[in-house]
Amino acid sequence: MALVFSTRNATPQTYRTFIDALRLRLTAGRPTSHGIPVLPRKEDVPNAQRFLLVDLTNSENNTITVAIDVVNAYVVGYAAGGRSYFLAENAPDDRPPIHLLFPGTTRVPTLRFNGTYSGLASGAVEVVRRRRAGNRDPHIDEKTPVLVQIPLGRNQLDEAIGLLRAAVSQTGTSLRVCCDHSNAFGSGKVPTN
Repeated sequence: MALVFSTRNATPQTYRTFIDALRLRLTAGRPTSHGIPVLPRKEDVPNAQRFLLVDLTNSENNTITVAIDVVNAYVVGYAAGGRSYFLAENAPDDRPPIHLLFPGTTRVPTLRFNGTYSGLASGAVEVVRRRRAGNRDPHIDEKTPVLVQIPLGRNQLDEAIGLLRAAVSQTGTSLRVCCDHSNAFGSGKVPTN
């Protein structure tokens, strides 16, 4: 059963509750180390339980389904509008069973970046640099680190869901929802916009 979140009428509290539910689903019944839940080993997870599906709906009622590998909490792909998109393999010698995901969809060629935090960040940096070259924002100093310029939060998630649903651009739009996810899951910070 997929975890569900809608940005329509979302508040900081509902977003925080969603992130807490996501963490709980990834670590339910798992041991802890120094009070922190530990993700399962791949040997302990049957293929049928390898992925957590997350249905994300935006304010315009567009929905995408994101697949997260429960072994490492990496995004491996998403489905929208009858098509499925997969990120590059982060471990080509030890591939997760993505062939089980999104049956009945048309697979689009693999995206150029992987679902690791560093892979998503590299892709995000590319998008920000392109945006920076085309639109010089006078409020952003050129010396501001690129990663600081990646907008994250509920509003960006709302926009990204719509862009992903429309599949306007595989790299640029696929990246934004993944980055929102990695920020929320990886840092523990709750975006406030």
